[in-house]
Amino acid sequence: PVMITSSPLRVRVAVGAKVRTVWASVPGPCETPDSMGQSRSDIATDAIIVQDMDGVVLYWNMGAERMYGWMAAEAKGKNVRDLLYKESLPQYRAAKSALLEKGQWAGEIHQQTKEGKALIAEGHWTLVPESAGKPKSMFAINTDVTESKKVESQYLRAQRMESTGTLASGIAHNLGNLLSPILLSIQMLMRKFTDEESQH
Repeated sequence: PVMITSSPLRVRVAVGAKVRTVWASVPGPCETPDSMGQSRSDIATDAIIVQDMDGVVLYWNMGAERMYGWMAAEAKGKNVRDLLYKESLPQYRAAKSALLEKGQWAGEIHQQTKEGKALIAEGHWTLVPESAGKPKSMFAINTDVTESKKVESQYLRAQRMESTGTLASGIAHNLGNLLSPILLSIQMLMRKFTDEESQH
């Protein structure tokens, strides 16, 4: 669950049993980055992104800079579609559609960095309402889980290989049990024919 208060934006994100509070100052129509000062969300290691309802970046913290390679000055004013989802646009649209329908979305999503490197992010997105209750922006916290997914994939592959090896061993054992009497019969027949030939 994600809870939001008014600016400066405070978001409490519950991930499992842990609850963390993230602060972000979202610029208003007359504010500039210089007038906002340094945001406390820059301490966060996760990527924190605030977009308007069209997906245009309003806020981009240092965690996002480190994760994606785009500096805040480069990202602000651009659409996240073009920055992160060129190769996974259908997945992004599905996640955004769920966000607009339910008010929040959580899940894994494929993204790409400035250099074109593919990554997998665990996202926690929520709508930020204005005073009238209508959503005015989208708040996203993205965590890079690419390496952990690789480790998980390698572990599952090793398990499959182990299972395949066990299965092959069992099949070989069963085949051995089936072939043993056949081979024994062949040996007995060959011995019989050899004995009959020696009598002539």
